[in-house]
Amino acid sequence: MQEGFFPESTNVKTKFAQYHAFGEKKARLEIAKKFIEAKFYKSKAVLDFLSQRYPEIKFDALDELTKLKEENSKLKKRPKSPKVASKKPIEMTVSAK
Repeated sequence: MQEGFFPESTNVKTKFAQYHAFGEKKARLEIAKKFIEAKFYKSKAVLDFLSQRYPEIKFDALDELTKLKEENSKLKKRPKSPKVASKKPIEMTVSAK
């Protein structure tokens, strides 16, 4: 390897797509949802493994997933709150006596 030579990232297109997605609120939200879903399923896999190894532990991840989906559908049905107009800051003056 040459001195001062740094290999270029092998997936530059992915990095640019990530930067582009960060600028879009909707895309950021969808990506965050995917991370949370993946975290949930990975946690479920760990809990399934532990419940096989330690049968005295009782936890039904599918029941929790059902509850999560119900709450998610409630949020989608909830009307969006109106945006609050920004208020001007209150100006205060102090007079010296």
